Formats: sequence, C-alpha cells, structure tokens
Amino acid sequence: LRRSIAITADAGLRDLYNEVSAYPTVVEVAAREPHQLGDGPPLLVPVTLLAADGVTELSLFTTLTTFGTPRDVTLDELAVELFFPADDDTDVLLRSAAMAAG
Repeated sequence: LRRSIAITADAGLRDLYNEVSAYPTVVEVAAREPHQLGDGPPLLVPVTLLAADGVTELSLFTTLTTFGTPRDVTLDELAVELFFPADDDTDVLLRSAAMAAG
C-alpha cells in the first residue's frame, strides 16, 4: 500500500492504509519487522492468517505482479496478487478445503 500511495497519491489508498495500520496485529508486526518505504519491494511477502476456527494458523507467501507502461493506459494500475502455501500443513489444509468445495 505504501508503494502504491507513493506512486499514485490516491486518497482512498491512503485512507485504507491508515485504517489497516491501526489494526492491533498490524501494529505488532510493524514493530517487529520495520520496512522502510525506500526499500525495494520484497520478492515474496510472508502472510500468516488464522483459519475460521480461530486456532489453525495458515502460513502463506504472496507475490504481486503489476502490468503496464506509461504508454499503455488499459494496463495502468492493473495488479495480480497470488497467495501460495508456505509450509506443508497449510498446503494440505488448503488442498483439502478445495477438494471439499468441489
């Protein structure tokens, strides 16, 4: 979000960043793992989520791909974010859920 805000100066993204930054768990992680805006974006971003049961932890990593050039308006600001399991337990759980969903 910080990178997108720096590039676009979008007020809606800034509001979203301010809201998300106030979430208690985000504050805790930011204190442990500071990331400076000037740093290059990491290739893989770790993500940890709690499953709906509130106990099972899902470990994922995400990649973000953006498309377009200054001359291609149709692709401007188009981004695709993909999440992948970061460990075997998460992989098994997600595959099982996908199979159950049909």
